[in-house]
Amino acid sequence: PAVSRPSKPDHRVRPGDGLGACSKKGVYGWRLTIMLKNNIKICILLAAYNGEQFIEQQINSILGQTFKEWKLLVRDDHSDDGTLNILKSMKERDNRIEILCDGEEKRLGAFNNFGRLSEYAWKQYNPDYILYSDQDDVWFENKIEVLIKSIKTHEDEIGYKPILVHSNYQIVNQNLENLFIEK
Repeated sequence: PAVSRPSKPDHRVRPGDGLGACSKKGVYGWRLTIMLKNNIKICILLAAYNGEQFIEQQINSILGQTFKEWKLLVRDDHSDDGTLNILKSMKERDNRIEILCDGEEKRLGAFNNFGRLSEYAWKQYNPDYILYSDQDDVWFENKIEVLIKSIKTHEDEIGYKPILVHSNYQIVNQNLENLFIEK
């Protein structure tokens, strides 16, 4: 469960149970990365660019997860706002946050930014599962827990094969109020 804010400033998207989780041998998801090793560890990948308006709220929603064993890998793609300062400040507050500084001198764009994070995660942590997070999401506090349960259920059913877990979402405004309420 999460909230995602699309690029339009007048609304956001609120994803449901786990948009974009995938197994190590599977297809890359788009939103969040979970890594499980010997014990359950989660690595969340967050590609950032000019996200100062919402990134702190998203990271706080990750910090507030019911499942606490995770690592957040963040790469700033040469933002020209206060994104990097926010990331550095939040890293000082929680050692589970790691900022990837790879020396790249040009913007990579969202796709390649996530790609760089994925390469780093595989090399540094050799994860079993990966999840991606957008900088303008806000996650429900049990998102990671729900994802892990879903992945484990599918692994029990089909064995260790590529698995992609995704979710529904809600479109919300700047105050996280649902814009599309069923009547």
